[in-house]
Amino acid sequence: MSAHIKLNLTSFLVVSSASGAAAFYEAAFDATILEKYSNDGKMNARIGIGNADFWIGDEEPELTKFVQ
Repeated sequence: MSAHIKLNLTSFLVVSSASGAAAFYEAAFDATILEKYSNDGKMNARIGIGNADFWIGDEEPELTKFVQ
């Protein structure tokens, strides 16, 4: 890989309550909500803690039908 290419991997955590998780990270780790999107009662947010960031999002049961 070329030295001038920057590679980022960003975690996405699926939680039962994204708004509750965001509030927890803000209180417990002095996190900042960098982006937040809501649609049909579901929320996704990018959370920043220090110089790191990750995404959280509400569970969406309709997307859990995996092929076995």
